[in-house]
Amino acid sequence: MTEIEQQPITLLALAGSLREASYNRRLVRLAAELAPEGVNVVDYTDLRTVEPFDEDVEGTGATPGADAFRAAVRAADGVLIVTPEYNGSIPGALKNALDWASRADSEPRNDLQSSPMYGKPVAVASVSTGQFGAVWARDELLKSLRTQGARAVVEPSVTVPNAATAFQDDGSLANAELQQKLVELVTALGSTARAVRDALARIAAEA
Repeated sequence: MTEIEQQPITLLALAGSLREASYNRRLVRLAAELAPEGVNVVDYTDLRTVEPFDEDVEGTGATPGADAFRAAVRAADGVLIVTPEYNGSIPGALKNALDWASRADSEPRNDLQSSPMYGKPVAVASVSTGQFGAVWARDELLKSLRTQGARAVVEPSVTVPNAATAFQDDGSLANAELQQKLVELVTALGSTARAVRDALARIAAEA
């Protein structure tokens, strides 16, 4: 695996399914296991605590789940999302959390450039029990993330079909080529996150 040197990179990993034993979380855990040296993949397991998006309570302290999620996104160098496909689209809990991440910490709340997700390197993989690997959800999620101003890493494409037979007993993927693509996607996200972090550090030093 490719080594990414210097200070470690932290990637916040989100499984779009809330189920603990979901195939999406299995892929998150595999991504963490296969991540190159210098890249830490942190599995965010509190997605279910993020409150429904509501401007009436935004910024009042009444949304600790959403606040914690936004803080985790802001603190991470990049975000890895593994999504299933629900009714041809993105899971509601995942979309809700990302809507919170598109809002600024203070007024004006709709200042996209001040939001946690703006400029954040992000990659999307997808898993489904069907034969298409949730590709619709992946593509729709990438569209939404780009609208939020995230920096999308789209290659290689990692879409895992037929999830019930895709994983081996040790958690690896039965398809070695697909598993290598997962390694390459996490490596590319880590490299992009490092480049962005270094660029922001240089800008801050020159200010």
